[in-house]
Order: sequence, then structure tokens, then C-alpha cells
Amino acid sequence: MCHFENRGAFFRKAHQLLRPGGVLVYKDVHLTHSRYSSPGRAGDAIIELFAGSCRYVPLADELALADELALLDQAAFELREISQIPGWHYVKTIEGWLHNLRTRRAELLTMVDALYYRRFERYLRLSRRFVGSRQAAIHVIKAQRIEGVTHD
Repeated sequence: MCHFENRGAFFRKAHQLLRPGGVLVYKDVHLTHSRYSSPGRAGDAIIELFAGSCRYVPLADELALADELALLDQAAFELREISQIPGWHYVKTIEGWLHNLRTRRAELLTMVDALYYRRFERYLRLSRRFVGSRQAAIHVIKAQRIEGVTHD
């Protein structure tokens, strides 16, 4: 979800696509407090790495969990469950991605140029630092479309 520019619009579209009572399940990174909403040096570096190369919306658009739940509510979804993925667990996942990236470097360089490879490797290193910090929490959210409510 952190790659969507407008989460409210995403939730409204999901509401339109799901049948009444349908369930939306997703994983997202949330700020642990709104005071971290400024991207900081790591966030600025990620923005710079991907400027113009994709529709990436990094830390500058991260929300605290309460903010995202309000958007879900406004889109007529009812919260059913929230599970937190421990930061250390996601750090291990990113370390696995970094290992695979480095192991398959030669193969990847036949598909992308060296600059893109370096940028993506740096993005993963910065992401590992961010999700391992006290500023981030990773949640799996399950919400159900409320019946009888529509959006234009």
C-alpha cells in the first residue's frame, strides 16, 4: 500500500470492486507516530533514488495507523482484524532480498543497467534501516465492505 499515491482513492475503488460483505486484506508500513511524517535523510535519499523512474511514494506519504484506519472508515469498510509483523521479521525478509539481489547480480545486469541496480540495492538497505527502526510498524489489515453503502 505504501506505493499508492492516494490511499483514500484506492480504498474507494476497492469498495466499488468488492461485492457487499467482500473482504480486503493488505499489508502496509505505518509510522509509529505522526512526528515521523517528515521523510528525513533516508526518505529524502529514497525519493532522490527513484525520482522520475517510477510512481514510488516513499516515506513522505507514510501514515500513522490511525490515519489509514480513518480512510478505511470513510470508504465504508469495517475493520475486522489487525496483525503486526515484527520489524525484525521484515528486516530478515529484506536481508533475503538483498542476498538474492547480490547473488544474481550478473543476471540482473542483463535486464537493467548498473545505475538502476545500485539504486535498488540502496533502496533495500535504506528500507531495512527504516523498518528496523522505532519509526515504523508493519501491519496486516483485514477490513470488510459495509453492505448498502456506495461511492460515486
